[in-house]
Amino acid sequence: MALEIKWTQQALTDLFATKAYILETWGETTLRNFLDILEQKLNLIATMPESCVEISKRKGVRKCVLSPQNSLYYRVFENQIEIDELQMLRIFDNRQNPKKLKL
Repeated sequence: MALEIKWTQQALTDLFATKAYILETWGETTLRNFLDILEQKLNLIATMPESCVEISKRKGVRKCVLSPQNSLYYRVFENQIEIDELQMLRIFDNRQNPKKLKL
């Protein structure tokens, strides 16, 4: 069963900024490719939320590499029995200083 994915406001802001940058810099074809990859990764996360590596910054936060340039950070909320919710936290440009990543 696929879980519902919820986006934080920061993740949505990151997504819109990333889409605008890709469109302006590389064009519509590259943007479509990026969005296809994003959709595939979101489907994977929704069905297998623990498939991506858990990072050590915070418990429950995982990193999914979308491309060499971008990673998606998300949190898995679980109760004692099952996973309750998935929350997309950030889409981060991997070329930036990792110290800029605020989760």
